[in-house]
Amino acid sequence: MTKLSKIQSKTLSEFVFSLRFFEQNLKLSISAITQKGGAADENDGLDIITRVDSLNSVLQDARDFIESIKDEIEAYIDARSDIWKEGDRGVAFQNWLEEFQDIDLEELDLDYVAEYLTPERPSDPIVLDYSDLIEALPSEPSF
Repeated sequence: MTKLSKIQSKTLSEFVFSLRFFEQNLKLSISAITQKGGAADENDGLDIITRVDSLNSVLQDARDFIESIKDEIEAYIDARSDIWKEGDRGVAFQNWLEEFQDIDLEELDLDYVAEYLTPERPSDPIVLDYSDLIEALPSEPSF
């Protein structure tokens, strides 16, 4: 694999779109609750749980897909000679692989979200940047 296929690039773009949608909806729900003074009722709680679960479901699919890309890149690198691996192209491919290995798509913790629903909530807005992390993944190695 010398670069992401068109299908892989399209699939990553679809994950970006889906995650951005769920991130924004969760932020809107949090904002609506905090505008009520942080007093969440049962429906609000169920809404938040549903939104977190939906986001985490897409995150799991994205992690699985990215894992398959990592496997393809690793197989490509492994099939090359040691001389190639130590050369400029080998280093570039290893750096590209590391971009996919280093992405942090940990499941969103409901307790983290709950911190933003309390009167003592952090003053900064909640950080949900999964879509940005995926969007930043390079489609090919940099030479």
